[in-house]
Amino acid sequence: CLGGLKPVIMTDRHKSLLHAVPRVFGLENHCYCIVHVRENFVKYAGKVGIRRDATKDLVKEMFNRVAYAATAAEYGQALDEIRHYKQELARWVEDNEPERWAQSKFTKERWGKLTNNPIESWNNWMCGLRQMSMPCLVSGHIQKLE
Repeated sequence: CLGGLKPVIMTDRHKSLLHAVPRVFGLENHCYCIVHVRENFVKYAGKVGIRRDATKDLVKEMFNRVAYAATAAEYGQALDEIRHYKQELARWVEDNEPERWAQSKFTKERWGKLTNNPIESWNNWMCGLRQMSMPCLVSGHIQKLE
């Protein structure tokens, strides 16, 4: 890949990307954006009875402690906190590949980046150019960068 370099590719866990990225870049170089994983976690929390906004905020905070834990010990403590709160939520974390998104579990360098927010912003910014011809698309990109 890329002249011998193997970059880390962060995705939103879209089904097509779950198959394509590991084939091209290797599974060890594929991580998931925390924002998208957290959204799925909160959606699942709603299915197991967490419906009030204040409670969802608490669950998000607990999830963030798991995701951003710098060491295996911190990760274990944060996961235990979730487990004591609601067993189903801890099981969801364990079943949803934390080695692809939790800071303490993903072994490749991500330079402290756990979200793909800048890329999402770029895509939204460039959205209007997608239907243009190639010369207009290139010109539109150049104008956006000036």
